[in-house]
Amino acid sequence: MKRTPRRTVVFSLTALTAGLGLMVAAQAEAKPRNWTFRVAVAFSVNAVDPALFFAGGIGPNVASAICANLYDYPDESGPPGGRLVPEVAKGPPRVSRDGRTYTFAVRRGFRFDNGAPVRAANFAAAINRDLDPREQSAAVPFLRDFVGATKVLNGQAKRASGVSVLPGDRLRIKLTAPDPDLTARLATPYFCSIPVKTKVDKNGVTPHTAGPYYVDHIDSNQVVLLRNPYYHGRRPRNPSRIVYELSHDLNSIKLDVERGTVDCCAGDEASAKQYPKRFHLAIGTTVACLALNNDRPLFKGNLRLRRAVNYAIDRPSLDEHLPGYPPARPTDQYLPPTMPGFRDGKIYPLSKPNLAKARALARGHLRSGRAIMYYRNPSATAVARARIVQYDLARIGLTVELRQSPRPDSSATRGEPFDIVDIGCIFPSYMDPAAILDPSFDGRVIQQTGNTNVAYFNDRTFNRRFAAAARLRGRARYRAYGKLDIDLARNGAPAVAYGASRQGELVSQRIGCVQLNPLNGISLGAVCRKRR
Repeated sequence: MKRTPRRTVVFSLTALTAGLGLMVAAQAEAKPRNWTFRVAVAFSVNAVDPALFFAGGIGPNVASAICANLYDYPDESGPPGGRLVPEVAKGPPRVSRDGRTYTFAVRRGFRFDNGAPVRAANFAAAINRDLDPREQSAAVPFLRDFVGATKVLNGQAKRASGVSVLPGDRLRIKLTAPDPDLTARLATPYFCSIPVKTKVDKNGVTPHTAGPYYVDHIDSNQVVLLRNPYYHGRRPRNPSRIVYELSHDLNSIKLDVERGTVDCCAGDEASAKQYPKRFHLAIGTTVACLALNNDRPLFKGNLRLRRAVNYAIDRPSLDEHLPGYPPARPTDQYLPPTMPGFRDGKIYPLSKPNLAKARALARGHLRSGRAIMYYRNPSATAVARARIVQYDLARIGLTVELRQSPRPDSSATRGEPFDIVDIGCIFPSYMDPAAILDPSFDGRVIQQTGNTNVAYFNDRTFNRRFAAAARLRGRARYRAYGKLDIDLARNGAPAVAYGASRQGELVSQRIGCVQLNPLNGISLGAVCRKRR
Protein backbone atom coordinates (compact mmCIF):
# COMPACT_ATOMS: atom_id res chain seq x y z
CA MET A 1 0.00 0.00 0.00
CA LYS A 2 1.50 3.35 -1.06
CA ARG A 3 0.13 6.82 -0.66
CA THR A 4 1.43 10.03 -2.20
CA PRO A 5 0.41 13.10 -0.20
CA ARG A 6 -1.20 16.01 -2.01
CA ARG A 7 1.10 19.04 -2.02
CA THR A 8 -0.41 22.26 -0.70
CA VAL A 9 0.94 25.51 0.75
CA VAL A 10 1.20 25.23 4.52
CA PHE A 11 2.07 27.95 7.01
CA SER A 12 4.53 27.23 9.82
CA LEU A 13 3.26 26.52 13.32
CA THR A 14 3.76 28.89 16.14
CA ALA A 15 6.21 27.53 18.69
CA LEU A 16 4.96 24.74 20.87
CA THR A 17 5.54 24.61 24.60
CA ALA A 18 9.28 24.90 25.24
CA GLY A 19 9.69 21.40 26.58
CA LEU A 20 7.99 19.62 23.69
CA GLY A 21 10.39 16.97 22.53
CA LEU A 22 13.38 19.11 21.72
CA MET A 23 16.69 17.39 21.14
CA VAL A 24 19.79 18.71 22.85
CA ALA A 25 21.44 21.07 20.37
CA ALA A 26 24.69 19.14 20.37
CA GLN A 27 22.85 15.98 19.43
CA ALA A 28 20.37 17.19 16.83
CA GLU A 29 21.38 17.33 13.22
CA ALA A 30 21.73 20.97 12.22
CA LYS A 31 19.85 20.39 8.98
CA PRO A 32 17.75 17.31 8.15
CA ARG A 33 19.48 15.14 5.55
CA ASN A 34 18.26 12.29 3.43
CA TRP A 35 19.19 9.03 5.07
CA THR A 36 17.44 5.83 6.17
CA PHE A 37 17.24 4.40 9.67
CA ARG A 38 16.64 0.64 9.53
CA VAL A 39 15.04 -1.37 12.33
CA ALA A 40 14.80 -5.16 12.41
CA VAL A 41 11.93 -6.90 14.24
CA ALA A 42 10.92 -10.53 14.47
CA PHE A 43 7.17 -10.07 13.94
CA SER A 44 4.91 -9.02 11.08
CA VAL A 45 1.96 -6.62 10.87
CA ASN A 46 -0.94 -6.01 8.52
CA ALA A 47 -1.70 -2.41 9.47
CA VAL A 48 -0.47 0.40 11.71
CA ASP A 49 -3.67 1.42 13.44
CA PRO A 50 -3.56 3.73 16.50
CA ALA A 51 -6.78 2.22 17.85
CA LEU A 52 -5.12 -1.21 17.88
CA PHE A 53 -1.53 -0.23 18.52
CA PHE A 54 -0.91 -2.92 21.14
CA ALA A 55 -2.37 -5.58 18.86
CA GLY A 56 -0.61 -4.13 15.82
CA GLY A 57 2.79 -5.30 16.96
CA ILE A 58 4.88 -2.30 15.86
CA GLY A 59 4.53 -0.64 19.24
CA PRO A 60 4.49 2.76 20.87
CA ASN A 61 7.65 4.10 19.20
CA VAL A 62 6.05 3.95 15.75
CA ALA A 63 2.76 5.28 17.10
CA SER A 64 4.64 8.18 18.69
CA ALA A 65 6.42 8.95 15.40
CA ILE A 66 3.27 9.06 13.26
CA CYS A 67 0.75 10.48 15.72
CA ALA A 68 -0.21 14.01 16.68
CA ASN A 69 -2.03 13.95 20.02
CA LEU A 70 -3.52 16.68 22.14
CA TYR A 71 -0.70 15.99 24.61
CA ASP A 72 2.55 14.09 24.23
CA TYR A 73 5.90 13.32 25.86
CA PRO A 74 9.25 14.84 24.81
CA ASP A 75 11.65 12.80 22.67
CA GLU A 76 14.02 12.48 25.60
CA SER A 77 15.33 9.80 27.96
CA GLY A 78 14.86 9.64 31.71
CA PRO A 79 12.56 11.86 33.80
CA PRO A 80 12.38 14.65 31.16
CA GLY A 81 10.79 12.13 28.79
CA GLY A 82 7.98 11.51 31.30
CA ARG A 83 6.78 15.13 31.39
CA LEU A 84 3.38 15.62 29.79
CA VAL A 85 3.39 18.60 27.41
CA PRO A 86 0.82 20.09 25.00
CA GLU A 87 1.16 19.08 21.37
CA VAL A 88 -1.93 19.90 19.29
CA ALA A 89 -3.67 21.35 22.35
CA LYS A 90 -2.90 25.04 22.86
CA GLY A 91 -2.23 24.49 26.54
CA PRO A 92 -3.87 23.01 29.64
CA PRO A 93 -7.59 22.26 29.34
CA ARG A 94 -10.30 24.43 30.81
CA VAL A 95 -11.92 22.40 33.60
CA SER A 96 -15.38 22.99 35.03
CA ARG A 97 -15.87 23.63 38.75
CA ASP A 98 -17.19 20.14 39.35
CA GLY A 99 -14.17 18.63 37.54
CA ARG A 100 -16.34 16.70 35.11
CA THR A 101 -16.09 18.79 31.94
CA TYR A 102 -12.82 19.37 30.07
CA THR A 103 -12.51 21.77 27.15
CA PHE A 104 -9.44 21.63 24.89
CA ALA A 105 -8.53 24.37 22.44
CA VAL A 106 -6.90 22.94 19.30
CA ARG A 107 -3.79 24.61 17.89
CA ARG A 108 -3.89 25.55 14.21
CA GLY A 109 -1.14 24.46 11.82
CA PHE A 110 -1.05 20.69 12.21
CA ARG A 111 -1.85 18.77 9.03
CA PHE A 112 -2.25 15.16 8.04
CA ASP A 113 0.15 13.62 5.55
CA ASN A 114 -2.40 14.30 2.77
CA GLY A 115 -2.45 18.01 3.60
CA ALA A 116 -5.81 18.09 5.41
CA PRO A 117 -5.85 20.24 8.57
CA VAL A 118 -6.18 18.72 12.04
CA ARG A 119 -9.26 19.93 13.86
CA ALA A 120 -11.09 19.13 17.09
CA ALA A 121 -13.39 16.84 15.11
CA ASN A 122 -10.45 14.54 14.34
CA PHE A 123 -9.93 13.83 18.04
CA ALA A 124 -13.64 13.28 18.58
CA ALA A 125 -13.54 10.81 15.67
CA ALA A 126 -10.69 8.89 17.30
CA ILE A 127 -12.57 8.61 20.60
CA ASN A 128 -15.80 7.39 18.99
CA ARG A 129 -13.93 4.94 16.77
CA ASP A 130 -12.15 3.50 19.84
CA LEU A 131 -15.56 3.03 21.48
CA ASP A 132 -17.17 1.35 18.46
CA PRO A 133 -17.66 -2.30 19.51
CA ARG A 134 -16.74 -3.44 16.00
CA GLU A 135 -13.24 -2.00 16.42
CA GLN A 136 -12.45 -4.05 19.54
CA SER A 137 -9.93 -1.46 20.70
CA ALA A 138 -7.97 -1.90 23.92
CA ALA A 139 -8.66 1.80 24.57
CA VAL A 140 -12.07 0.99 26.06
CA PRO A 141 -10.91 0.90 29.73
CA PHE A 142 -9.67 4.50 29.29
CA LEU A 143 -13.10 5.63 28.09
CA ARG A 144 -15.66 4.07 30.40
CA ASP A 145 -16.07 7.29 32.40
CA PHE A 146 -16.91 9.34 29.28
CA VAL A 147 -20.57 10.34 29.33
CA GLY A 148 -22.41 8.23 26.76
CA ALA A 149 -19.58 5.71 26.32
CA THR A 150 -21.66 2.81 27.63
CA LYS A 151 -24.37 3.36 25.03
CA VAL A 152 -21.81 3.26 22.22
CA LEU A 153 -20.20 0.12 23.61
CA ASN A 154 -23.63 -1.52 23.84
CA GLY A 155 -24.49 -0.59 20.25
CA GLN A 156 -27.19 1.87 21.33
CA ALA A 157 -25.47 4.96 19.92
CA LYS A 158 -22.90 5.87 17.26
CA ARG A 159 -21.21 8.62 19.27
CA ALA A 160 -20.60 9.34 22.92
CA SER A 161 -22.90 12.17 23.98
CA GLY A 162 -20.20 13.53 26.28
CA VAL A 163 -17.79 14.17 23.39
CA SER A 164 -18.57 17.23 21.29
CA VAL A 165 -16.92 19.80 19.04
CA LEU A 166 -17.48 23.46 19.96
CA PRO A 167 -17.09 26.65 17.91
CA GLY A 168 -13.57 27.98 17.83
CA ASP A 169 -12.14 24.51 17.14
CA ARG A 170 -12.54 23.21 20.69
CA LEU A 171 -13.13 19.69 21.96
CA ARG A 172 -15.34 19.15 25.00
CA ILE A 173 -15.30 15.95 27.02
CA LYS A 174 -17.78 15.30 29.82
CA LEU A 175 -16.98 12.66 32.44
CA THR A 176 -19.29 10.79 34.77
CA ALA A 177 -16.98 11.68 37.69
CA PRO A 178 -13.95 13.97 38.14
CA ASP A 179 -10.70 12.41 36.92
CA PRO A 180 -7.69 14.72 36.60
CA ASP A 181 -5.57 12.08 34.81
CA LEU A 182 -7.63 12.58 31.64
CA THR A 183 -4.89 14.57 29.88
CA ALA A 184 -2.37 11.76 30.49
CA ARG A 185 -4.81 9.21 29.09
CA LEU A 186 -5.31 11.33 25.97
CA ALA A 187 -1.54 11.20 25.32
CA THR A 188 -1.72 7.47 24.52
CA PRO A 189 -1.69 6.46 20.82
CA TYR A 190 -5.36 5.41 21.00
CA PHE A 191 -6.27 9.11 20.83
CA CYS A 192 -4.05 10.01 17.90
CA SER A 193 -5.81 12.45 15.55
CA ILE A 194 -7.28 10.61 12.56
CA PRO A 195 -9.46 11.61 9.58
CA VAL A 196 -13.13 11.84 10.54
CA LYS A 197 -14.26 9.09 8.18
CA THR A 198 -11.56 6.54 9.03
CA LYS A 199 -12.91 3.03 8.49
CA VAL A 200 -13.80 0.84 11.47
CA ASP A 201 -12.07 -2.53 11.14
CA LYS A 202 -11.09 -4.91 13.94
CA ASN A 203 -8.19 -6.10 11.75
CA GLY A 204 -6.85 -2.57 11.56
CA VAL A 205 -6.35 0.06 8.88
CA THR A 206 -3.48 2.46 8.30
CA PRO A 207 -5.00 5.96 8.42
CA HIS A 208 -3.53 9.29 7.45
CA THR A 209 -1.69 10.77 10.44
CA ALA A 210 -0.33 14.17 11.42
CA GLY A 211 2.86 13.43 13.36
CA PRO A 212 6.45 14.00 12.23
CA TYR A 213 6.27 10.84 10.08
CA TYR A 214 3.60 8.89 8.25
CA VAL A 215 3.27 5.32 6.94
CA ASP A 216 4.16 5.48 3.25
CA HIS A 217 4.22 1.75 2.56
CA ILE A 218 3.33 -1.49 4.33
CA ASP A 219 3.53 -5.09 3.17
CA SER A 220 4.49 -8.46 4.62
CA ASN A 221 8.19 -7.55 4.57
CA GLN A 222 8.42 -3.88 5.48
CA VAL A 223 6.81 -0.86 7.05
CA VAL A 224 8.23 2.36 5.63
CA LEU A 225 7.86 5.72 7.38
CA LEU A 226 8.64 9.01 5.63
CA ARG A 227 8.80 12.55 6.94
CA ASN A 228 5.36 14.15 6.88
CA PRO A 229 5.88 17.02 4.38
CA TYR A 230 3.15 19.03 6.11
CA TYR A 231 4.56 18.76 9.61
CA HIS A 232 5.99 22.01 10.95
CA GLY A 233 6.13 21.25 14.64
CA ARG A 234 9.25 21.12 16.77
CA ARG A 235 9.67 17.40 17.24
CA PRO A 236 12.88 16.01 15.69
CA ARG A 237 12.79 14.36 12.26
CA ASN A 238 16.40 13.41 11.65
CA PRO A 239 16.05 10.31 9.41
CA SER A 240 14.22 11.04 6.17
CA ARG A 241 13.13 7.42 5.96
CA ILE A 242 12.55 4.80 8.66
CA VAL A 243 12.27 1.19 7.51
CA TYR A 244 11.03 -1.63 9.72
CA GLU A 245 12.27 -4.96 8.37
CA LEU A 246 9.58 -7.44 9.42
CA SER A 247 9.77 -11.15 10.28
CA HIS A 248 13.52 -10.96 10.85
CA ASP A 249 15.18 -14.03 12.33
CA LEU A 250 15.33 -13.15 16.03
CA ASN A 251 18.72 -14.80 16.46
CA SER A 252 20.27 -12.80 13.60
CA ILE A 253 19.14 -9.29 14.58
CA LYS A 254 22.09 -8.67 16.90
CA LEU A 255 24.56 -9.87 14.26
CA ASP A 256 22.94 -7.67 11.59
CA VAL A 257 23.18 -4.62 13.90
CA GLU A 258 26.83 -5.42 14.58
CA ARG A 259 27.51 -5.70 10.83
CA GLY A 260 25.57 -2.52 10.10
CA THR A 261 23.08 -4.07 7.68
CA VAL A 262 20.39 -2.73 10.05
CA ASP A 263 20.73 0.09 12.56
CA CYS A 264 18.59 -1.10 15.47
CA CYS A 265 17.59 -2.78 17.79
CA ALA A 266 19.08 -5.56 19.84
CA GLY A 267 21.17 -6.00 22.90
CA ASP A 268 22.37 -8.37 25.54
CA GLU A 269 25.11 -8.44 28.16
CA ALA A 270 27.76 -9.50 25.64
CA SER A 271 26.95 -6.69 23.20
CA ALA A 272 26.82 -4.13 26.02
CA LYS A 273 30.36 -5.11 27.02
CA GLN A 274 31.66 -5.42 23.46
CA TYR A 275 30.14 -2.16 22.17
CA PRO A 276 29.76 0.11 25.21
CA LYS A 277 29.53 3.28 23.09
CA ARG A 278 26.83 1.80 20.89
CA PHE A 279 24.73 0.31 23.67
CA HIS A 280 22.27 2.82 25.12
CA LEU A 281 20.57 2.50 28.52
CA ALA A 282 17.64 4.36 30.09
CA ILE A 283 15.14 3.88 32.92
CA GLY A 284 11.67 2.69 31.91
CA THR A 285 8.25 2.97 33.56
CA THR A 286 7.70 -0.28 35.46
CA VAL A 287 8.69 -1.49 38.92
CA ALA A 288 8.94 -5.13 40.02
CA CYS A 289 7.47 -5.79 43.48
CA LEU A 290 6.83 -8.60 45.94
CA ALA A 291 3.32 -8.20 47.34
CA LEU A 292 2.90 -9.01 51.06
CA ASN A 293 -0.61 -10.35 51.68
CA ASN A 294 -2.29 -8.16 54.29
CA ASP A 295 -5.36 -10.43 54.33
CA ARG A 296 -3.54 -13.27 56.11
CA PRO A 297 -2.36 -13.47 59.73
CA LEU A 298 1.38 -13.25 59.05
CA PHE A 299 1.46 -9.70 57.64
CA LYS A 300 -1.96 -8.32 58.63
CA GLY A 301 -1.47 -5.45 61.10
CA ASN A 302 2.22 -6.36 61.25
CA LEU A 303 4.06 -3.32 59.92
CA ARG A 304 7.28 -4.23 61.71
CA LEU A 305 7.54 -7.57 59.90
CA ARG A 306 6.64 -6.01 56.54
CA ARG A 307 9.41 -3.47 57.05
CA ALA A 308 11.78 -6.22 58.21
CA VAL A 309 11.22 -8.06 54.92
CA ASN A 310 12.03 -4.85 53.04
CA TYR A 311 15.34 -4.57 54.91
CA ALA A 312 16.19 -8.27 54.44
CA ILE A 313 15.66 -8.63 50.67
CA ASP A 314 18.73 -8.66 48.39
CA ARG A 315 17.42 -6.42 45.61
CA PRO A 316 20.39 -6.67 43.22
CA SER A 317 20.18 -10.47 43.27
CA LEU A 318 16.48 -10.39 42.42
CA ASP A 319 17.12 -7.91 39.61
CA GLU A 320 19.78 -10.15 38.07
CA HIS A 321 17.19 -12.90 37.72
CA LEU A 322 14.45 -10.87 36.07
CA PRO A 323 13.97 -12.03 32.48
CA GLY A 324 15.48 -10.00 29.67
CA TYR A 325 18.33 -7.55 29.42
CA PRO A 326 19.39 -5.11 30.78
CA PRO A 327 18.70 -6.01 34.42
CA ALA A 328 16.47 -3.69 36.39
CA ARG A 329 17.98 -1.02 38.61
CA PRO A 330 17.51 -1.69 42.35
CA THR A 331 14.76 0.44 43.87
CA ASP A 332 12.83 0.63 47.13
CA GLN A 333 9.85 2.71 45.92
CA TYR A 334 6.72 1.87 43.97
CA LEU A 335 6.96 4.75 41.48
CA PRO A 336 9.72 4.54 38.85
CA PRO A 337 12.23 7.42 38.77
CA THR A 338 10.80 8.54 35.41
CA MET A 339 7.28 9.08 36.79
CA PRO A 340 6.20 12.68 37.43
CA GLY A 341 6.23 13.32 41.17
CA PHE A 342 8.93 10.77 41.99
CA ARG A 343 11.30 11.76 44.81
CA ASP A 344 14.09 9.54 46.06
CA GLY A 345 13.24 8.74 49.68
CA LYS A 346 16.26 6.48 50.33
CA ILE A 347 14.15 4.21 52.54
CA TYR A 348 15.64 0.70 52.34
CA PRO A 349 19.09 -0.65 51.39
CA LEU A 350 19.67 -1.01 47.64
CA SER A 351 23.15 -2.53 47.46
CA LYS A 352 22.87 -5.26 50.11
CA PRO A 353 20.43 -6.24 52.88
CA ASN A 354 20.60 -4.64 56.34
CA LEU A 355 20.21 -7.83 58.35
CA ALA A 356 20.79 -6.19 61.71
CA LYS A 357 17.89 -3.78 61.14
CA ALA A 358 15.72 -6.54 59.65
CA ARG A 359 16.28 -8.89 62.61
CA ALA A 360 15.61 -6.15 65.12
CA LEU A 361 12.29 -5.31 63.48
CA ALA A 362 11.28 -8.97 63.10
CA ARG A 363 12.11 -9.93 66.69
CA GLY A 364 8.84 -10.74 68.50
CA HIS A 365 6.77 -10.21 65.32
CA LEU A 366 7.40 -13.41 63.34
CA ARG A 367 4.09 -14.90 64.53
CA SER A 368 3.92 -18.41 63.02
CA GLY A 369 7.39 -17.95 61.54
CA ARG A 370 6.18 -19.51 58.29
CA ALA A 371 5.20 -17.99 54.96
CA ILE A 372 3.90 -19.36 51.67
CA MET A 373 5.28 -17.70 48.54
CA TYR A 374 3.67 -18.04 45.13
CA TYR A 375 5.93 -17.78 42.10
CA ARG A 376 4.04 -17.04 38.94
CA ASN A 377 5.36 -19.65 36.49
CA PRO A 378 7.89 -22.50 36.29
CA SER A 379 10.53 -20.52 34.39
CA ALA A 380 14.09 -20.69 35.67
CA THR A 381 14.15 -16.96 36.45
CA ALA A 382 10.90 -17.04 38.45
CA VAL A 383 12.09 -20.03 40.49
CA ALA A 384 15.48 -18.39 41.08
CA ARG A 385 13.84 -15.24 42.44
CA ALA A 386 11.65 -17.32 44.75
CA ARG A 387 14.69 -19.13 46.11
CA ILE A 388 16.46 -15.82 46.75
CA VAL A 389 13.47 -14.65 48.79
CA GLN A 390 13.43 -17.96 50.65
CA TYR A 391 17.13 -17.66 51.53
CA ASP A 392 16.94 -13.97 52.50
CA LEU A 393 13.98 -14.40 54.84
CA ALA A 394 15.41 -17.53 56.48
CA ARG A 395 18.17 -15.26 57.76
CA ILE A 396 15.64 -13.30 59.83
CA GLY A 397 13.87 -16.42 61.11
CA LEU A 398 11.07 -16.72 58.56
CA THR A 399 10.64 -20.11 56.86
CA VAL A 400 9.28 -19.70 53.32
CA GLU A 401 7.50 -22.53 51.50
CA LEU A 402 7.60 -22.10 47.72
CA ARG A 403 4.62 -22.97 45.56
CA GLN A 404 3.90 -22.34 41.93
CA SER A 405 0.70 -20.36 41.61
CA PRO A 406 -2.07 -22.89 40.82
CA ARG A 407 -3.68 -20.53 38.28
CA PRO A 408 -2.30 -17.54 36.40
CA ASP A 409 -4.73 -15.21 38.16
CA SER A 410 -4.92 -16.97 41.54
CA SER A 411 -3.37 -14.11 43.50
CA ALA A 412 -6.09 -11.83 42.10
CA THR A 413 -8.73 -13.90 43.90
CA ARG A 414 -9.22 -12.96 47.51
CA GLY A 415 -8.62 -15.81 49.96
CA GLU A 416 -5.87 -17.63 48.08
CA PRO A 417 -3.38 -19.13 50.62
CA PHE A 418 -0.24 -17.14 49.90
CA ASP A 419 1.68 -14.63 52.00
CA ILE A 420 4.10 -13.39 49.33
CA VAL A 421 3.71 -13.25 45.57
CA ASP A 422 6.19 -11.97 43.00
CA ILE A 423 3.89 -9.33 41.60
CA GLY A 424 2.57 -6.28 43.34
CA CYS A 425 3.02 -3.07 41.35
CA ILE A 426 0.75 -2.43 38.38
CA PHE A 427 2.51 -1.57 35.12
CA PRO A 428 1.24 1.87 33.99
CA SER A 429 -0.40 2.41 30.61
CA TYR A 430 0.18 6.14 30.81
CA MET A 431 2.45 8.49 32.75
CA ASP A 432 0.44 9.38 35.82
CA PRO A 433 1.43 8.20 39.33
CA ALA A 434 -2.16 7.21 40.05
CA ALA A 435 -1.89 4.61 37.28
CA ILE A 436 0.49 2.66 39.56
CA LEU A 437 -0.31 3.54 43.16
CA ASP A 438 -4.12 3.54 43.11
CA PRO A 439 -4.75 0.10 41.57
CA SER A 440 -1.81 -1.44 43.45
CA PHE A 441 -2.53 -0.26 47.01
CA ASP A 442 -5.83 1.60 47.38
CA GLY A 443 -8.01 -0.61 49.60
CA ARG A 444 -11.21 0.68 48.01
CA VAL A 445 -10.49 -1.25 44.79
CA ILE A 446 -10.36 -4.65 46.52
CA GLN A 447 -13.03 -7.10 45.37
CA GLN A 448 -13.54 -10.84 45.48
CA THR A 449 -11.89 -11.59 42.12
CA GLY A 450 -9.95 -9.69 39.47
CA ASN A 451 -7.91 -7.74 41.99
CA THR A 452 -5.03 -5.45 41.12
CA ASN A 453 -4.27 -4.77 44.80
CA VAL A 454 -2.88 -8.27 45.40
CA ALA A 455 -1.26 -7.14 48.66
CA TYR A 456 -4.86 -6.64 49.87
CA PHE A 457 -3.63 -3.51 51.59
CA ASN A 458 -6.60 -1.64 53.04
CA ASP A 459 -5.57 1.14 55.37
CA ARG A 460 -8.12 3.89 56.12
CA THR A 461 -5.52 6.63 56.46
CA PHE A 462 -3.85 5.79 53.17
CA ASN A 463 -7.21 5.31 51.46
CA ARG A 464 -8.14 8.88 52.40
CA ARG A 465 -4.82 10.10 51.03
CA PHE A 466 -5.37 8.22 47.77
CA ALA A 467 -8.78 9.88 47.43
CA ALA A 468 -7.34 13.33 48.18
CA ALA A 469 -4.42 12.98 45.74
CA ALA A 470 -6.71 11.71 42.97
CA ARG A 471 -8.71 14.95 43.08
CA LEU A 472 -5.67 17.14 42.43
CA ARG A 473 -4.30 18.37 39.12
CA GLY A 474 -0.90 19.45 37.81
CA ARG A 475 2.04 19.97 40.13
CA ALA A 476 -0.07 19.64 43.28
CA ARG A 477 -1.11 16.18 42.10
CA TYR A 478 2.45 15.09 41.43
CA ARG A 479 3.69 16.44 44.77
CA ALA A 480 0.93 14.60 46.64
CA TYR A 481 1.60 11.29 44.91
CA GLY A 482 5.37 11.67 45.28
CA LYS A 483 5.00 12.09 49.04
CA LEU A 484 2.43 9.30 49.17
CA ASP A 485 4.86 6.95 47.43
CA ILE A 486 7.57 7.55 50.05
CA ASP A 487 5.20 7.37 53.02
CA LEU A 488 3.56 4.23 51.68
CA ALA A 489 6.89 2.42 51.29
CA ARG A 490 8.14 3.56 54.71
CA ASN A 491 5.01 3.51 56.88
CA GLY A 492 2.76 1.04 55.07
CA ALA A 493 5.21 -1.36 53.38
CA PRO A 494 2.50 -3.39 51.59
CA ALA A 495 5.08 -4.68 49.12
CA VAL A 496 8.81 -4.91 48.50
CA ALA A 497 9.77 -2.79 45.48
CA TYR A 498 13.03 -4.20 44.14
CA GLY A 499 13.61 -3.35 40.47
CA ALA A 500 12.98 -0.32 38.23
CA SER A 501 12.94 -1.45 34.59
CA ARG A 502 15.61 -0.30 32.17
CA GLN A 503 15.67 -0.15 28.38
CA GLY A 504 18.73 -1.15 26.41
CA GLU A 505 19.33 -0.90 22.68
CA LEU A 506 22.35 -1.73 20.52
CA VAL A 507 22.65 0.43 17.40
CA SER A 508 24.91 0.28 14.38
CA GLN A 509 28.27 2.02 14.24
CA ARG A 510 27.00 4.90 12.11
CA ILE A 511 24.37 6.00 14.66
CA GLY A 512 25.31 8.78 17.06
CA CYS A 513 22.61 10.14 19.35
CA VAL A 514 19.81 7.98 20.73
CA GLN A 515 16.92 8.89 23.00
CA LEU A 516 14.97 6.17 24.83
CA ASN A 517 11.69 7.66 25.99
CA PRO A 518 10.52 5.89 29.18
CA LEU A 519 7.06 5.15 27.79
CA ASN A 520 7.60 4.96 24.01
CA GLY A 521 11.05 3.39 23.77
CA ILE A 522 13.49 4.55 21.10
CA SER A 523 12.49 7.92 19.64
CA LEU A 524 12.69 7.23 15.93
CA GLY A 525 12.88 10.86 14.84
CA ALA A 526 15.57 11.73 17.39
CA VAL A 527 18.23 9.26 16.24
CA CYS A 528 21.03 10.87 14.27
CA ARG A 529 24.13 9.80 12.43
CA LYS A 530 27.59 10.39 13.76
CA ARG A 531 29.23 13.52 12.53
CA ARG A 532 32.04 12.93 10.08
